[in-house]
Amino acid sequence: MALIYKVKQASKATKEGKKLYHPSIISMGIVTTAQLAKEIAEYSSLTAGDVKSTIDNLITVMRKHLVASEVVELDGIGTFRIRLRSQGNGAETPDEVFPQQSVPRLYFRTAAKRSTTRSTALWALLENLRYRHIDQLQGSTPPQAFPESDREKKEEANQDF
Repeated sequence: MALIYKVKQASKATKEGKKLYHPSIISMGIVTTAQLAKEIAEYSSLTAGDVKSTIDNLITVMRKHLVASEVVELDGIGTFRIRLRSQGNGAETPDEVFPQQSVPRLYFRTAAKRSTTRSTALWALLENLRYRHIDQLQGSTPPQAFPESDREKKEEANQDF
């Protein structure tokens, strides 16, 4: 398997006025929790239903801790926390600040190193990657890439290359 990419032109010009080109990964589909549960079950003695229930419960428990202003650290994966993103210019005095001026965002940071329990860290997913340009896929017509979400389009448009 290889990561499928296409070439995109940056929306912002450089200081020299040039809009440069960069590779951009194409999403070819979405893998659901149910599909992940089925595949994880193949690696364990648990049923797909057991795994799905565990994933659902993990999210429930994570939410409980996140809304209590705690950071959730998943060994070998990374940390999750809630942060506020300001929607405006801010306030002139501390007394004028209130949470509704911001939007809550879930922040994720990948684990920086192998976990202490020797489990495979999430960063290992990025080792030894292979790439293939979308035009190099077999077949006369390249497959239709999965449509980007509005959020991904906005993030990509705001991305500094």
